[in-house]
Order: sequence, then structure tokens, then C-alpha cells
Amino acid sequence: MAKQQQYRPQLVLNIRKEIDVDFNKSIAILTSSNNTFFNLNFRKTAELIQTNLSATAINSKIVSLPRAKLEKCIALGSYDTYLTGINLYINDPDNFFRPLLSCDAGILEGNSSQWCGRQVQDLLDAARVESD
Repeated sequence: MAKQQQYRPQLVLNIRKEIDVDFNKSIAILTSSNNTFFNLNFRKTAELIQTNLSATAINSKIVSLPRAKLEKCIALGSYDTYLTGINLYINDPDNFFRPLLSCDAGILEGNSSQWCGRQVQDLLDAARVESD
């Protein structure tokens, strides 16, 4: 059984005192101004995250943008963090993991961090041809 994680903002505050990072900057939480069926209220979700961040003395502002402007910010990498979701239109594990974790996936396909891990890519490629 997996160990259950606990929300401990005081622990974060204590760790912040030990490290040399400037947390005075306010981070932006980008959200779509258009809600979807997988997130009926992006604004409310961002407010919940903002509340948790403030408990650890991290200031944030919520920026709601129309989808086209949000995608432009993501493509340019001009964001601190943003809310997104995924619509699985095919019941296929490759349809879930490849857009998010593949080295070949584009920014707007789901790999907006442009993260690439060779071991993960090898597993994704092997899974693509596995029939079991």
C-alpha cells in the first residue's frame, strides 16, 4: 500500500528558511477563461491552489486567458505555472503517456515542459509494439 502524503505547510515554511531562494516574487497561475468538461471551473481550481500556496507564504496571481492566448504563452514558455487537462479520446495507454512524457511530443500536445527522459522514451517505444 502506498504511503499517504500529508499536506504540511509548516514543513514547507521551515524548509524555505534553510534554503537560499528568493520567494518574494509573485508567481502567475495561468488558466483558461474557457471551462471544459474535464474542468468545469478553472478559476476555482486556481483559487484552491492559490490558497495552498499562500499557506506556505508564496504569493501568486491568477491570470485567466482565452485558449488561443493561453496556448501562445505556453508555446513561448512565458509562464510560471498553468492549469491544464487532458481529453482521452481513445482508451489506449499510449494516448495518455506519449503526449505527456515522450521526447517527441510537442509543447501543445502535452509536453509543455519539454521534458525528455531517455529511459522513459525507451519504455514508451517498447510499449508501442507490445500486444499484451
